[in-house]
Amino acid sequence: MSTDKPRSLSASRKGKLRYTLRGGFDFDTMGHSRYHELRKFVKKGNDFCKELGNIMQERVELELHYAKTMSKLSVKLMKAAQKGIGSIQKAWLVIGKEMETDGQAHRCIANSLEDDIVKPLKNLQETHCRIKKTVECNVSKTKKCMNKWRTDERRSKKESFTVARENEKVQDMTSDASYSILTSNANLAKDATKLENKKRKLEESVKKSYTEYYTYCVRTARAK
Repeated sequence: MSTDKPRSLSASRKGKLRYTLRGGFDFDTMGHSRYHELRKFVKKGNDFCKELGNIMQERVELELHYAKTMSKLSVKLMKAAQKGIGSIQKAWLVIGKEMETDGQAHRCIANSLEDDIVKPLKNLQETHCRIKKTVECNVSKTKKCMNKWRTDERRSKKESFTVARENEKVQDMTSDASYSILTSNANLAKDATKLENKKRKLEESVKKSYTEYYTYCVRTARAK
């Protein structure tokens, strides 16, 4: 025979249990704050991509400007070298060609940066903004629906409680009337019949109100 004693809940587990049973308001507050934290996190990522794209675009413009300047200087140097005389003329022509080659290399770097980094970042940001806008719109619609369902849930809960309380009263009255029928006259039998009919109607109303309340609870929970 087992002699294990039932273990009591620790303070942390009790806190979690209380937190679980406190209801929808705290859950909604937590979800609301986490949603806004997520929005801030996403916005930071979007801002970072935007800033990174701007920086790389400036780098592309700088590389293109450098390539253009080197090309101009190369042309000037080669013209000057062709007019020159002496043993170093060919050396300056070679340097002019090297400057043109260097400019072409930087132009290729600029094109690569634009094709591989700037444009993909721009497309990513535009796609992200479209998705973000769609998601926020859906969240807003869902929130409106959830608020409506929560209002209906509270109303249904109140109606269900009222109907259940009235049903309990009729149940007690029916029980008393049934006892009186066993001991008394036919007038009480009519009253008992009326009470039975009323009881059946109230029982149907209770079932209907419980079903309605359960439906709104499920809808609200799913919307969360």
